[in-house]
Amino acid sequence: MDGGSGRGAPACGQLRGGPLAGSRAELRSEHARRGSGVPPDMMVVVAADGKTFHAPGCRFVHAKAKLETIAAREAIRQGYAPCVRCMRKYLKT
Repeated sequence: MDGGSGRGAPACGQLRGGPLAGSRAELRSEHARRGSGVPPDMMVVVAADGKTFHAPGCRFVHAKAKLETIAAREAIRQGYAPCVRCMRKYLKT
């Protein structure tokens, strides 16, 4: 399933178990925590090669030149986790 890379990561654009394996993707980071209560229509920023989603203007965003603004529901579906700093109130404890 990982194309022989040994990392166990799904192919680009695919979720484990097939192209649409459930409504939520496996998190992009093994250390990330899922969010809870994130408003699904909230617009957040993500970097294509990142692992977290951020509130617009978060100073902890990496790869600022490659940012995309998407709805939180889409970020979660793609496996992004909430930023531990700007989205702290939505992290599960």
